[in-house]
Amino acid sequence: IVPLLIAYATVRRHTVSDSKRASEELLGSILRVPWASGDVSFGQKMQEFFSGIENLEDAMGTQARPDLLFFFLAGMLLIRFIASTKAHPRLASMVKTVMTGFDDLFHFLLLFSIIYCGFAFVAMLQFGGSVEEF
Repeated sequence: IVPLLIAYATVRRHTVSDSKRASEELLGSILRVPWASGDVSFGQKMQEFFSGIENLEDAMGTQARPDLLFFFLAGMLLIRFIASTKAHPRLASMVKTVMTGFDDLFHFLLLFSIIYCGFAFVAMLQFGGSVEEF
């Protein structure tokens, strides 16, 4: 896990150090659209604008990949931490209690989610057409 953390830190550092230039480039392409110019057709203006928006969306998607790696690494570290607490007798009893109740907790959360989503769906059907907040 340590080499993955080092790889993440390296990628993240490169991304952050280059973010000012990338932001100026991406947002500049959108802000430089000559809206007030009568020499450029409206279709050309829209094409430049949406091209800049697509580039911005691509950059945002690229940014999400390292965050997904970090989420995975954090989960792995959490699992490793929980597994390492089994070595201490008092912490081991706590881990054993949580693991014993995990099955019941999982099923409770599953049923709760299904019922909650059902209520939300019914509320949206009931109030969605008449109440603007829905």
